[in-house]
Amino acid sequence: MARVRRTRAGFTLTELAVVLALIGVLTAIAFSYAGERRAGARGFADQISGELESARLRALSTRRWHRVTVVGSNTAIVEQATTTGMVAPVAYEFVSRVTAPSNVRIVAMATQTYVSSVGQPAEASGLTEEFRFAPDGSSVGRTLWISDSKDRSPFRIALFGSTGRARVFEGW
Repeated sequence: MARVRRTRAGFTLTELAVVLALIGVLTAIAFSYAGERRAGARGFADQISGELESARLRALSTRRWHRVTVVGSNTAIVEQATTTGMVAPVAYEFVSRVTAPSNVRIVAMATQTYVSSVGQPAEASGLTEEFRFAPDGSSVGRTLWISDSKDRSPFRIALFGSTGRARVFEGW
């Protein structure tokens, strides 16, 4: 006697689970990609803050002046003095370069430390200033404003002069 095999239309539980897993993975990729644009300004602000802290520590360990200079709206140059000691240096040598992601820009710099929000700074003001670290680790207070290209996620880096420590704050 021959058996008749019945076929049913539809999906198996395994097939449905695979499709749901694929949808979940694609959704996670989409959200993480959209988040990268928002995190770009924060990440770069943290990177500059880390470079400032490294320059301060190098100044302490090498007994040389160090400076971080903003070049344009997307690059910072780290340099160290060619001589040791507390006497103001005449010449500097290149240490490293930090470049912002394409969707992040350096907006402005102030010659004082702003811990609380002061509103949007004037575009490109103070970018001729520099962060300077003495061999004893001290500095002069400065504030650097960083944002994404559409000013949706602004951050400011406050450098405290007496300690030479940098801190990132959200907002203008």
